Amino acid sequence: MGPTIGIRPNIPHRSLALILVVVVVGVGWPVVSAARAATPAGQVTEFAAGIVRGSVPYGITAGPDGNTWFTEAEGNRIGRITPSGVVTEFAAGITASSEPRGITAGPDGNVWFTEYYGDRIGRITPQGVVSEFAAGITAVSRPRGITAGPDGNMWFTEYSGNRIGRITPSGVVSEFAVGITAAAEPQGITAGPDGNMWFTEYGGNRIGRITPQGVVSEFAAGITAGSYLRGITAGPDGNVWFTEYGGDRIGRITTGATRALTTTKAGTGTGTVTSLPAGIACGATCVAEVDYLAPVTLTATAAAGSRFAGWSGEACSGTGTCAVAMDAARSVIATFALDVPAVSVDPPVVRVARTSLGFSSKVTVNRAGTIAQRFTSGSRAVRTWCRTSRTFAAAGTYTLTCNLGKAGRRYIRTMALKGAVRTTFTVTGEPAVQSNRTVTIRRRR
Repeated sequence: MGPTIGIRPNIPHRSLALILVVVVVGVGWPVVSAARAATPAGQVTEFAAGIVRGSVPYGITAGPDGNTWFTEAEGNRIGRITPSGVVTEFAAGITASSEPRGITAGPDGNVWFTEYYGDRIGRITPQGVVSEFAAGITAVSRPRGITAGPDGNMWFTEYSGNRIGRITPSGVVSEFAVGITAAAEPQGITAGPDGNMWFTEYGGNRIGRITPQGVVSEFAAGITAGSYLRGITAGPDGNVWFTEYGGDRIGRITTGATRALTTTKAGTGTGTVTSLPAGIACGATCVAEVDYLAPVTLTATAAAGSRFAGWSGEACSGTGTCAVAMDAARSVIATFALDVPAVSVDPPVVRVARTSLGFSSKVTVNRAGTIAQRFTSGSRAVRTWCRTSRTFAAAGTYTLTCNLGKAGRRYIRTMALKGAVRTTFTVTGEPAVQSNRTVTIRRRR
């Protein structure tokens, strides 16, 4: 009869990472034969060369140097494997029988790991130089999981010590026990999208959260009894995901993470900015905390006498709506400009008849209002030849006609008539604007 491997939730230190291949030799514990790497298509490559047999590779992390780093629990080493599969093992500087377990890249450019039986935190440089830190760690605490925190420190779990630990880049350790249920056995730990650290409680059957200040909260609701929680990581959806070793389940817990959305109004005009979902009404409320990763649509509405000139900042442009992805704090600027009256006049078209003279011109305005036009000649003795005026209810292009009549017709029988066409656009409550054109009407008998 062959050997049988069963679930042993009370012996967590023998669990193996999912990426390891195990073979059973005789009756007893599995022996690691090789590390594996899988492509997106599912093709697996195994790398055994350079790994001492029976080393039990345990934790693994991407390193800051472009290589992958792993712990060897039984081998008492740290391993490094290049993308091409070349393995280097480092043992110097690691206390005997320390059993390295958790491992992660730190913000200082080094790799940090836990020593489960050594009750230490280890640090290894990309060149393989190891430093160990024991001061401040309670004896028989059994450091297990480790993660880089948002505060620039490393955070780790103490499985037997029932604490969460924090270590600075210089090796100063603080331990936090308040708020953690007795015999909770903290195990995995990860930095959450909310700026806190989240950890699993293997014996407590809870998820814990600890702030950078060390304040602990525990969450048990929704977790099936006897699930023995282990691994934990922040997901791309703004939630935290974890494994239930004894429950054969994957769990997800919301974090309540938010990011700040700031809207700023600029320009000479006025208006408001609103958001969907609601939160921004700027106006009065120009900053809001928005759910992490939530899609937000901003809409700008100009006030009377103003126009919306466009968006800037955070990849928004143009004058339509602004879609913002809240994967980080965002800042958007809405520019409003004064919508001052404006008028433009096409060159007048002259019409000469046998007994009359006149011209027409196309006039474009950007607002409702009154357009007045007149044609004058002379510098010292100014003569007004014609006037016309019309009121329009909307912006647009309109045709105005100005008739010089029989007097104008008689004038050009003897000489050309040179004068100015002045078009005045008036909007109630706004300064009038003008457009001037010089027109020469040739002599015609």
